[in-house]
Amino acid sequence: MILLIILNLLYASMFIFAKFGFDLAQPIFMTGARMTLGGIISLGIYGMYNYSWQDIRSITRSQWNLIGLLSLMNVYFANALEVWGLQYLSVGKTAFIYNLSPFIAALFAYFVFREYMTWQKWLGLTLGFLGFLPIFMGPSDIIDTTLTFGFLSLAEIALLGAAVSSIVGWTIMRLLLKQKAFSVFFLNGISMLVGGILCFIHAFYFESQPFIKPGSISEFIQLALIMAIVKHVIAYNLNSYLLTKYTTTLVAFFSFTASLFAAALGILFFHETISIYFIGSVLCVFAGLVIFYQQELRQGYISR
Repeated sequence: MILLIILNLLYASMFIFAKFGFDLAQPIFMTGARMTLGGIISLGIYGMYNYSWQDIRSITRSQWNLIGLLSLMNVYFANALEVWGLQYLSVGKTAFIYNLSPFIAALFAYFVFREYMTWQKWLGLTLGFLGFLPIFMGPSDIIDTTLTFGFLSLAEIALLGAAVSSIVGWTIMRLLLKQKAFSVFFLNGISMLVGGILCFIHAFYFESQPFIKPGSISEFIQLALIMAIVKHVIAYNLNSYLLTKYTTTLVAFFSFTASLFAAALGILFFHETISIYFIGSVLCVFAGLVIFYQQELRQGYISR
């Protein structure tokens, strides 16, 4: 459990770094830079321990297709949608919406991995789902005007899309780890490199120039390098390792702690506030998490 807490603290810190990054460069361009750096570093670590790269020759076409889908979903879509939505929402709310992923994870675990869902686990997931409703129904903290669809803003919808993309990506990662003894550094390295290139293409066509604000190149490089190492080298590879120990659903469900860390960091660095809606949501999701976790233990999917 300690590693899960560390993982989500690392993820929470990335929302803060990303906010600072908005003052230095275009958001998607910055995302492409940090992911490309993370990919290069991860592949470098992989190469240090796999000098001949023989494992690559044994990868099948279907596995390459999955790696391509991993790059698209877990890296490009998840990160691009997340950072775009973060421009218009508080750090705490962004992290909380992004962590709707457990509910998608539960469905994937049920249909893809044939994991048995007891009524207690459904109860836990239902409580967790209900816990997210106050966040959407409460007063909006949109900083800028975006399109709205009912009570959802376009920024909130982008975060929902990021959550779906992320869990689809981590499910693909788990499938690949089960099919073959892949190195997590190889899978993350190649997917981040491809995803980073996709972000650069996106930035070229849809973001305004200059991509890096004048006089900010040094700070941009430092921030991109920090984010690449913390999120894309340490956190992503730690997340991949934890998928070999725990189920996708539990790892995703435990990510609600990132919302708490992000909210606290948002208060500290950006003087954001926590509403009663946020507190109510946290308590409800926590109750659902406890019920779900206890069932995972009883079913033997994880060990104490």
